[in-house]
Amino acid sequence: MPVIMMNASQSVDEVVKESQNKWQKYVVDSPLGAGANELFEKAARIDPGIYKGEAKPYQRTEVHESSIETEKRMSKKSESLDDRLGRQHYDAGKRLPADRQKYSGSFEDVAKQYLSGEGKELYGYLRAKGRDFYDITGIVSAKLKDDRAIAGLAIKGKDAVLAGSHDFEKRISQLARHYGVSGDRAKSYVLAHEFAHASQKGKYFDDDIQRELDVENTLKEYFSAKGDKDLADIAGDRASNVTRNYGGARSYKPAQASSAN
Repeated sequence: MPVIMMNASQSVDEVVKESQNKWQKYVVDSPLGAGANELFEKAARIDPGIYKGEAKPYQRTEVHESSIETEKRMSKKSESLDDRLGRQHYDAGKRLPADRQKYSGSFEDVAKQYLSGEGKELYGYLRAKGRDFYDITGIVSAKLKDDRAIAGLAIKGKDAVLAGSHDFEKRISQLARHYGVSGDRAKSYVLAHEFAHASQKGKYFDDDIQRELDVENTLKEYFSAKGDKDLADIAGDRASNVTRNYGGARSYKPAQASSAN
């Protein structure tokens, strides 16, 4: 938990608010709201069969942005200490040989790599648990409503679009550094988190906190069963702190775009 130093000019309420804001830096989801329709329009189409085992696995054939280009883009921004440390972590990871990087390329590339690999395994596990899925039919990189968020899911009828932050790599690096895992492992967690939200079709929750708890507890059980202790620990930590992670801002809620099913 972050340590909050209180100075003489701060009230207790101000300190509490500052503490909440520090926790909210690690929000994974973005409430997509009225922007859902636009995301559906901009998204690159994908075949849900890639994670259902009904289509050929995705193989990356094009690099959309090199690590040097990404570094230049990120370095042009005014960076906080967290941003700067996150970029250093990102740069170190990108210096690994290509065969040691599990996920690479644009957010679209990373999402497709996940869905046709680890996502297929998670899909089978969740289906065996009786969970029903929205079909992920699109992937898009976008400016999310909450600029601290890493990813989000927009839902329209039975379909969903997986959206990643324009600053996906930087946000991933910050999350990875916070939990002491590699960038690849952080990506596995974030994409599993969104995929678990996609499995909430037909489920109804009293509030957003319960929706997040459902995801984190499901992932903790899944990763524990796989022997992925690092990811199970992340899910467990986020379940324990879900109110602080999401309570101060609107947490994930499937964004129902105005459209008939």
